[in-house]
Amino acid sequence: MNLEDILATTANPQDRAQFFAALPDVTPELGEMCGSDVVSQGLRAHLVGADVMVCSLPVDGNRQFMGLMNGGSTALLGETTGSSAAVLAAPEGKTAVGISITVNHHLPAKEGRVYCVATKVSHTSSFVTYNFLFFRHDGKLSASGTHTCAIIDKR
Repeated sequence: MNLEDILATTANPQDRAQFFAALPDVTPELGEMCGSDVVSQGLRAHLVGADVMVCSLPVDGNRQFMGLMNGGSTALLGETTGSSAAVLAAPEGKTAVGISITVNHHLPAKEGRVYCVATKVSHTSSFVTYNFLFFRHDGKLSASGTHTCAIIDKR
């Protein structure tokens, strides 16, 4: 299956889980885009691109007091995934900075990794916006949202 099939609402969660588990770790391709602090929390990049990016974060080490993936950690995963893709989408001499993020939680993540798929939906000379889908290790949708970055001059 390809990524488009996996993201379909009709996709079998078990097929999704197998797809995500088989993705390679290509974190070094991000370079310094995501920062060492995020990588130290367990962030891994699996598909790097300006139009679509897939990253994941483990639930272990990113739990809130009830033993679930912390909502802030989910937002961190989304922000890093979307902002890294936006940096790649920025023209030469420009970069991207996050200005807005929304995450809606659907199912709790209790174990394994959470995978974020950021898909570009709008790109102008000033802004780029990504839709997010977050999946638990079992392939079920755990959250969704959007992220917008401003395109600015590099400093």
